[in-house]
Amino acid sequence: MHGVEPPSHDTLEAVVVDRVAINRDLGIVLASHSQGAVLDAVDKLPLSELPDGQSVIDATAVASTSSTLVAECGRDAGAEPEINKVYIFGSDSDLTDLSSEDEDVDSDPEAEDSSTIKIHIPVLASRLPGGASARVCGIKRCNIVLPQEYRWKICDPCRRYKRQYQRIRMEKARRHMANFSESALVSDHSVPFPEMQEQSDKVTPAESSRICAIPRCRTRLLPVTKYRWKCCGVCRMRARDDARAKRSTAGTLDLEPVEQSSSLNISPFPTFQNRSVLLSEFGVMLGRFLEAQILYLRAKLQTAGEKALLRLDPVLFAFDGEYSTVTGQRGYQDNVQGKSDPEHSQEDEMQKEVVSTVRELDSTLLTEFKPTEGFIIKSGGVIMRYKCALELITPLRPLPKTMDSKDTNTSTPSESDTSSSHVPYMKSLSGELEVTVVPDDSHSILLGRRTIIRFQMLG
Repeated sequence: MHGVEPPSHDTLEAVVVDRVAINRDLGIVLASHSQGAVLDAVDKLPLSELPDGQSVIDATAVASTSSTLVAECGRDAGAEPEINKVYIFGSDSDLTDLSSEDEDVDSDPEAEDSSTIKIHIPVLASRLPGGASARVCGIKRCNIVLPQEYRWKICDPCRRYKRQYQRIRMEKARRHMANFSESALVSDHSVPFPEMQEQSDKVTPAESSRICAIPRCRTRLLPVTKYRWKCCGVCRMRARDDARAKRSTAGTLDLEPVEQSSSLNISPFPTFQNRSVLLSEFGVMLGRFLEAQILYLRAKLQTAGEKALLRLDPVLFAFDGEYSTVTGQRGYQDNVQGKSDPEHSQEDEMQKEVVSTVRELDSTLLTEFKPTEGFIIKSGGVIMRYKCALELITPLRPLPKTMDSKDTNTSTPSESDTSSSHVPYMKSLSGELEVTVVPDDSHSILLGRRTIIRFQMLG
């Protein structure tokens, strides 16, 4: 009933496989002597009978059969490919004969493509030959394998996307700078009122339902495609001006109280608790200075002899310090001094403070200070300067000599005592003293007085 013979008018021709796409690199070809395997695969296709005896072929079965054909035909890799046609015929039907014109129409490529099944084996771009080092695209989401001679780190599609993205960003930055320059030029002239801008824009409610993001500004904005900001132009300009004003005045406002407090509270002189502490520190520093001078003179006497003591360079000793005392309370002191002359009374008290301080320094140095000049400060306070002359008499003896291993002469104790005799040394010193007493207004309630002592001795 069924057979393989040339097609006639009594049969329905069904073309199963018209052409097989072959990749020579993969070694899949269709051999001419494999027709038996092709026919066996075609015979396995399920056929469903129609009422008039026609056959219908399932497309899924045809696809599986085509894969079987490729597998069977791939055994002979060296054979030449050729086109084979397989015909499946159904039972006799009442169809009329096909003319030559119909055959010409059936040979049309479009009709042929619609009734054929093509098998294509894709070659992936990411496949590499064995043993080659893989270079992939630098974009993690892409990860496409790059050729060995490719000079870029990312593939061409990613490069095109990055270039487009950078152009968009540069265009946005350019527009932002252009708008900023326009706003700077407009700020130099008179700023239009919101009513004037509403009249110039004339945005209708039907065109856009957006309004300015500032709560008390109800200005209607253009669509997002025409105006991309959330605030109107006047509000944006006002916000920029306020931000610039804050940035320009922020540093000066923060530095002013710091400078004022530093000028009032920081003093260039060391501060002591009271006068007794200051004088005790002065005596300690003066004693250390004299001890250092004695050691220096003894070393000179040993190395250069007595003549070196006549060619010594002058040495300077300096001491600075201050202390404060409480003189009263602000309100109470003003009421007491209201009846008398407050300026003369304060000057007298300050001069007494200076005299008492100088007397204590006389007892410490065992000398007498003589006044040279004095000044009265207009803002309140007095400055007194003194001078003094000192004579430092010190019995010096040279330092003990070190024992030399080459020296074989042994001296008796009497000889060593005579060689290390004391040499008296007298040195003249001149000193200057400056005592300054000024009011101390650093406290908000109490009144005070600052006493500054500066002493220098040269010789």
